[in-house]
Amino acid sequence: MTSGDMAKRVRALRDGLGLTAKDFSARLGEKEWKIRDIERGKQKIDGNYLSCLQVNLGVSPTWVVSGVGSMFLAREGDQLENRPDKVESILHKDAVFDVSGHEIDLEEFVFVPRYRVQASAGGGRLLSEEDYMHSMAFRRYWVTKYLGADPANLAIISVDGDSMDPVLKDRDVIMLDTSRRDANHEGIYVIRLDDMLMVKQLQRLPGWKLRVSSANPAYASFDVDLSNAEEGVAVIGKVVWFGRQT
Repeated sequence: MTSGDMAKRVRALRDGLGLTAKDFSARLGEKEWKIRDIERGKQKIDGNYLSCLQVNLGVSPTWVVSGVGSMFLAREGDQLENRPDKVESILHKDAVFDVSGHEIDLEEFVFVPRYRVQASAGGGRLLSEEDYMHSMAFRRYWVTKYLGADPANLAIISVDGDSMDPVLKDRDVIMLDTSRRDANHEGIYVIRLDDMLMVKQLQRLPGWKLRVSSANPAYASFDVDLSNAEEGVAVIGKVVWFGRQT
């Protein structure tokens, strides 16, 4: 058996127990980074680690090393609610690989839905065109650390038109943080104006006014009154990322 086989069994054990890497590390008294490195095959499983599994979870060292025999030395207490078949089903589940053949840890990624909606950078598009298309994968750490976003609040749509050129171009895809709707901080937002969805630069003005601007000087800026419900304007979310075809 290879070290990769052992790492796969340990990962399947943790998944079967329903524990995150953080929770698993706390149960074993190990560092979380070590748990992740072992599961990815970046660090060898040594005698100390096998001892931790045995003492804290009752896991058989023989099973970890060779896959032979019972998974647990005893089937009581914490042991998978006496359901080792759960681990076995995970062990035999197809692995996921990238295009170069590297195994992918899906826990490291979030999948953001993309909708068949175009936020106009020109004339506007109707909200009724909204429709789920597919999901796009982003590294969880990057989303939470650098975007400072909750993945549950994210959505992806596309840009239509040239009013935000050269900042955003026609057919760019943009990611929205739909929890950021107050526009207190100047930036690029998607707004609904009457029955149109538009991507614009927003600036908060005194007296509940909002200045709506375009990057393209051919399009004039205009102000809307947020206190007037008849204006029919709503901030849908802040643009936190974009992608472009070249």
